[in-house]
Amino acid sequence: MNSRVLLYLFLAFLVMPTLVIGLVGIPASGKSTLATALKSSLCASSASVSVISFDDIEARIAVSKPQQASVESWRQAREEALRTVAELLSMPSPPGAIIVDDTSHLRSMRKALHRVCCEAKASARLFWIYVKAGREEAAER
Repeated sequence: MNSRVLLYLFLAFLVMPTLVIGLVGIPASGKSTLATALKSSLCASSASVSVISFDDIEARIAVSKPQQASVESWRQAREEALRTVAELLSMPSPPGAIIVDDTSHLRSMRKALHRVCCEAKASARLFWIYVKAGREEAAER
């Protein structure tokens, strides 16, 4: 990751009560790897960091309801991920950072997270990080 981006995030993390970091990219572009690295970097400053992994939520729903169509489980996973972010932001002491590991490739998906952050009573700053990878590179993963 670009060290300037990391420095900017770290400075925002120190100033803002809660930093929400949305990761955007095609499947297998490296978003989960980046989420893990960001969590490690931000945790080094002794603050709490939560990671909301869309893949983990979707996998849990698929296991619990295997007969359910994939589109419906995807929709439920999106709703649960957004609800989890809203719940974290409504806590009396929300985490210092919330990393949302989701594709968010559609504008409407990004708007939904933006809306959750705006509606939160906590003062939260939303940052988007676009993870770029070619289709061939992603297909190899």
